Amino acid sequence: MKISELLKTDLWCYLQSAGGAWAKLRCLGVCRTPEQQARGLQGREGLPASGCLLFAWPQENEQTFHMRGVTFPLDMIAIGSNQQVTRVVAEVPPETPAVPLGLCQWVIECPAGWSQAHGVGVGDLVAFKKQNRSITS
Repeated sequence: MKISELLKTDLWCYLQSAGGAWAKLRCLGVCRTPEQQARGLQGREGLPASGCLLFAWPQENEQTFHMRGVTFPLDMIAIGSNQQVTRVVAEVPPETPAVPLGLCQWVIECPAGWSQAHGVGVGDLVAFKKQNRSITS
């Protein structure tokens, strides 16, 4: 299944750093089912510079990700139910067997280096917006 088939969406992920600046990522898909979550970005050659894949669960859970079948490095941003960043794991190498992310409700996978370039850190606020209206606030 292609990532574009996961969910056709006009969803954007906005992250506000401690300094108050907002950065945004275009969500290429939302992985909601266990099958979609297990596949993630496997088989893709990369992500656009401002693109991401969003993983979503109905409630917070302990999450550990893997990079099996992913051929490029990623940043992983874990987000709690309070819509704040709980963990940032930067520059995760391809084929990494386990990446513990802790308790979270959403995870953003984005291009390696994106979180550092935009100053994303623990405690930053996150908003999800679809067609200029908030879907999680």
